[in-house]
Amino acid sequence: MTDNRILSAFRFGSLQNRKKRKVLEDVEVDAQTGRRVFVVDENNLTTLRDNLVESLTPKAIVEHLDQYIVGQTDAKKAVAIALRNRWRRTQLRGDIHDEITPSNILMIGPTGSGKTEIARRLSKLLDAPFVKVEATRYTEVGIVGPSAEDCIKDLVEKTVQLEKERARANVADHINESVEDILLTRIPGASSKKEEYKQRLRRGELENIMVDFVVRKPIPIEKRHKHQKTKTPLAERKMKAPVYEARELLKDSELEKHLDNIDVSKKAINRAQESGIVVIDEIDKIAANSSFNNDYKTGKGEGVQKELLSIIEGTTVQTDHGVCKTDHVLFIGTGSFHNSKPSDLLPELQGRLPIRVELQKLNEEDFKHILNFTKNNLIQQHAALFETEGVDVVFDEDSIEEIARISFVLNKTVENIGARRLRFVVGKVTEDLSFEAPDLQDRRIIVDKELVMKKCEKLLHQIDFSKYVL
Repeated sequence: MTDNRILSAFRFGSLQNRKKRKVLEDVEVDAQTGRRVFVVDENNLTTLRDNLVESLTPKAIVEHLDQYIVGQTDAKKAVAIALRNRWRRTQLRGDIHDEITPSNILMIGPTGSGKTEIARRLSKLLDAPFVKVEATRYTEVGIVGPSAEDCIKDLVEKTVQLEKERARANVADHINESVEDILLTRIPGASSKKEEYKQRLRRGELENIMVDFVVRKPIPIEKRHKHQKTKTPLAERKMKAPVYEARELLKDSELEKHLDNIDVSKKAINRAQESGIVVIDEIDKIAANSSFNNDYKTGKGEGVQKELLSIIEGTTVQTDHGVCKTDHVLFIGTGSFHNSKPSDLLPELQGRLPIRVELQKLNEEDFKHILNFTKNNLIQQHAALFETEGVDVVFDEDSIEEIARISFVLNKTVENIGARRLRFVVGKVTEDLSFEAPDLQDRRIIVDKELVMKKCEKLLHQIDFSKYVL
């Protein structure tokens, strides 16, 4: 009986694998027809980068964030679920598809606890349009200064650049061949010995030869006529430069020619509307009882909250590339709320940020974990920098524990700036080594606990006396 169950499970697994292969085949066909398909492979990664990338599973998103951010499980789960819900919405059809709105998030926690880092890592993981803005820079309508709508304009502009980079990657080989052909027509003597000069060009022997060429560049927005469509007009310009400079300019020019046949603005706006992420940092500073709001009442506070509310609720914003709807953009508000409370925000704004997560203060053990186990941590970064000078710098376990202890003490006695304190302490420890590194080639240097204590002695000494200064 057991053997039969195993055989059935094996057959079921084989059937599932065949179905997965069939789905991947369907994906290739659908990609050619332009249909949106969302597939997750065995590594929890999307098969096609050209589609909405929220098809990553929540567990896969959290596992990725765990590589860079210590703790804060609630916040990680909240953003992972919010992104997955956006993908789930794309699977629906009918009226309900338009009725489902994003689960916007309000992150509350001290500085340096990972609020912004979570959002930043998400944008890199998902290859999604992402902008981070400061709530305190905005003013209400009628007052000179940037308006809240600028965050959507920035989002669309960022998305246009992403679409151009994606288009460049898709036609990179074609562009390189076109640029090479253009350069060969411009280099003196190359027309009669094309193959010979082509090989020399590829070997980099002709990089400093001056050539004349023509490039096509987009006309700046302020110089375009009002009657022109959203499609970006181009202007030709004659230039003279060395081959190595001309190559890059011509690549951009050829890309613009390719984009003539693609409505980049339309694709960018659609992607911003469906996949855009806007992080509104320092949102606590515009709360009613915030000390910042009390000091700078003009154009701040409640007026800015009302402007943000209209965008988060869902509105249309006129951008340089067309109209963008914000109904399905994901908004993440972040703030420490030291001098105010979330309840000090407008009730309507609180309602539009329904998912509320609180990030915890980092302790000494968290600092140890950050230095030891996070991907591309500060210790690895400094070691890599020293390797460029031919110096092998190694931090032993005791030194890492001492750096974590000192960072925790400084946060506790001076000001709590969270994980940012680690950068300051590690920089202080390696300050002299960095200065002398060019003269220490081919040497191996061990950073131990004694060295860390010696370099940070003055910092701790200042703390002891600061308690008694009025």
